[in-house]
Amino acid sequence: MRYNVNEIFVSFQGEGPSVGRPAVFVRFAGCNVQCSFCDTNHDAVLGFDTPAELASRIEFVMKTSMFPPELFVGFRCVFTGGEPLLQLDEDLVSAVKKLGFLPCIETNGMRDTVESSPSSNLGELLDECHEVVVSPKGSKYSEEILAHATCLKLLFPYTEEFDFESGEIRDMVDWVGVDRPDVVVSDLVVQPITPANKVFGNAWHQACTRAMHFMYARRQKFGEDWRVIPQTHVFMGCR
Repeated sequence: MRYNVNEIFVSFQGEGPSVGRPAVFVRFAGCNVQCSFCDTNHDAVLGFDTPAELASRIEFVMKTSMFPPELFVGFRCVFTGGEPLLQLDEDLVSAVKKLGFLPCIETNGMRDTVESSPSSNLGELLDECHEVVVSPKGSKYSEEILAHATCLKLLFPYTEEFDFESGEIRDMVDWVGVDRPDVVVSDLVVQPITPANKVFGNAWHQACTRAMHFMYARRQKFGEDWRVIPQTHVFMGCR
């Protein structure tokens, strides 16, 4: 079994820089973090032996969706998880591009993600992607992945395992935004974490307040253009 996939479905992007745009999502099973708020069921696995087999299923899901077939070319194919870079390789990216998709990745950007990646050249794989969204989870981050990021997405609030106030996350943000002017991240996003019970009470409002304070502070201190974007698909009742 070469690729372990939790599910493949068509929806619209509910978060990050492409919010509101239609996409087909390939949710890989398995992760090197497995956060408590993650919505991936790592025990539910579909197995695909080859890139062609998985690409064919992606195409089938797309063409049997609610979207007209003529909209097929130019759709985003979002590889998410779990952690997609633990399984994604050049062959699969090439296969979905041949079908007309714009490959996109949502990754935690960790060092051990790089070490465990099946890609023979991770930099070239990331260069082939239309979007590389890095959403750090507090362990040691990979400068190689960050150097290819098109979006840095921070989640608020963090659990104790990866508190945003810790030096690790702040160092990473400063590395991208301040210390490395040669690294151009086109989108900087702050995303309040959706409550597990979908009840948007005090904890949710506190997360939003922290996110806005962070946004204003970074803009005032460094001139960075952060945006606060919640998970809009949750409010709309979509996946």
